[in-house]
Amino acid sequence: MLPTNFSDFYDKIPQARPALESLAAWRMANPHVDYIDIRRIVSERPEVNAAQLAFALVVLEKHGLIKGKFGLIAPTNYALADRFFDSLEEIPTKALDTTDRVFPTDNAEVIPIYVGTDR
Repeated sequence: MLPTNFSDFYDKIPQARPALESLAAWRMANPHVDYIDIRRIVSERPEVNAAQLAFALVVLEKHGLIKGKFGLIAPTNYALADRFFDSLEEIPTKALDTTDRVFPTDNAEVIPIYVGTDR
């Protein structure tokens, strides 16, 4: 499960505090979403600085609060496919989009995704 409170890190990485506060607010507004997609957060919370958010996510990962994975934007429907991968080498040659249509992954955009440490 993804954490919702990042206040322990406000003093540890003060330069990322605004991004962490925005991330916490986004998590509270989206409790049903079980992954963090930087693009989505920046789109839904335009006040967040994308570079600060990326930095904050790396710090949270290094402290063991979240885990980085790779997601695929399917060229068939331009949506984030449901399956995430631990490494680029793990991505198969074909995958399913959110409507269960097969797509070749060499045509997909690969993006960083963060999930809870239990995934």
